[in-house]
Amino acid sequence: MFTGLLIALLALVTVLGGRAMWRRRQSALSGGSERLALPGAGGDGGQLLSRTIRDLRPRDIVTWDGRDFVVEGVASYEEEGHRWSAGRVNDGTDEHWLVVGLERGGGLTARMLKLAPEIEMEGMPPEVLVTDDTRYRLDKRGTATVQVRGQTGLNLRTDVATGTAERCRWWVYDAPGEGSVIVEQWGGEYRVLRGKEVRPESIDLMPGS
Repeated sequence: MFTGLLIALLALVTVLGGRAMWRRRQSALSGGSERLALPGAGGDGGQLLSRTIRDLRPRDIVTWDGRDFVVEGVASYEEEGHRWSAGRVNDGTDEHWLVVGLERGGGLTARMLKLAPEIEMEGMPPEVLVTDDTRYRLDKRGTATVQVRGQTGLNLRTDVATGTAERCRWWVYDAPGEGSVIVEQWGGEYRVLRGKEVRPESIDLMPGS
């Protein structure tokens, strides 16, 4: 009986010791489990580590072309189950709009655009836009609903409880190379963004706190 009890105790010590070693090994590999939980505005904890620019949020930091931009606000679009986002980003000097995931299917796409008040729009947007000797051809169009978070600067009729704005119509124009223009219509008002497509992997994200 004593021998059986001794064997049982030794087995328990072996199991507990193995678990402790496994935990220490996992902690060492990850740099310590406490460090995995980065603070976030939504209380996401460690889940923030897996976020990419596909899931932009206010107060994130994005680095592009050697410059750090603060995400001041995000407009999230939805059209028939497809979702994409546009983040208003600012480096203290310039304001851009980072549009991520607009295309359906395929790989992730990104555009860095700026407001283009020089492109005036009225009536139905044309099939071709020509500005500064650059010819932009209409590539796709649609209608989406939008939710806004943070400071987007968009003058929309927004439901404060849900953040849902009225539906917007949109048109995307592409030029040879990387040139891109996005036209949005909110009621009777137009907003035009102009810039270029960029490689998503050229943009780094640091989740905000």
